[in-house]
Amino acid sequence: MKYMLLIHQGSTPTPNDQDAWNALSDDERNAVYAAYNSAAQDAHHDVAQPVPLHLRNAPTTLMKELEYGKGYRYAHDEADAVAEMTCLPPALEGRTYYEPKERGFEKEIKRRLDGWAEIKKRRKGE
Repeated sequence: MKYMLLIHQGSTPTPNDQDAWNALSDDERNAVYAAYNSAAQDAHHDVAQPVPLHLRNAPTTLMKELEYGKGYRYAHDEADAVAEMTCLPPALEGRTYYEPKERGFEKEIKRRLDGWAEIKKRRKGE
């Protein structure tokens, strides 16, 4: 689950994280491998895409003036603990790298991801 959620969130776990990797079933490993490869391909193709400003740390006055971190939404402070915030660069926005299947623990991950997507969809309609 750790691998799948990290990939969904745009992080970059590697198969060297043996504990998480070994805990996955063969089907889950395949799903992670496919998601990782798809994300890596986009990263190589769109390598110059900047990190969105709201995700950038602002430790200096200049960075604050450049609005680094402005608009960042902390999920734990949000209703339902789901922040309405994009985390990918504009050229990659809307892409989905991990597509869980309806089997094993992936079924639970799919249920959670679908639930979070539904919360975000409802909010857009409000």
